[in-house]
Amino acid sequence: MASRVAVLLVAVAAVLFAAASAQEMDLGVPPAPAPDTGAAAGAAASVLAVACSAVFFILVAGGLVQ
Repeated sequence: MASRVAVLLVAVAAVLFAAASAQEMDLGVPPAPAPDTGAAAGAAASVLAVACSAVFFILVAGGLVQ
């Protein structure tokens, strides 16, 4: 039983060490994202409009908005 606990602790320590080692060390300031222009902005607006319409339809169908 003690050996299983020891193996489990070693496995957890190895996973934590691997996760810590895999993280990037980025101390700089990330660049600003590029603004949406042209087709990307139009597509984003269309997706947002469809999503809002779908949510409104669900609310109306559920009787929450009368």
